[in-house]
Amino acid sequence: MRLLRFVVVGLACLALSGCAGFSNVTLKPFGLGASSLSSAQKCTGQGYRKGSTIFGECVSFYDKQTATNRRNIALAIGVAAVSVIAFEGQCDCLFGPDRGDKFSR
Repeated sequence: MRLLRFVVVGLACLALSGCAGFSNVTLKPFGLGASSLSSAQKCTGQGYRKGSTIFGECVSFYDKQTATNRRNIALAIGVAAVSVIAFEGQCDCLFGPDRGDKFSR
């Protein structure tokens, strides 16, 4: 049950930050952005012709960057989730019945 609360809070935080324009959160690495183009479309837009060597290098570069971005985002979410779970396990103050009491002076 506690894990479910963490998941719900984490998803709510992601949803709020994704909706906030000032946070500049984009979902392009996951293909969900309004202007998400494929790697081939990006390279074609830069003037590279399909079938050329540089076109293949361009596509592989953008594919690699997209994979790196996905990995980094997943890693950041994982580290944040583990940190919150560890913090809650140590102080039992985020979702416990006495939440906030341990921080009041």
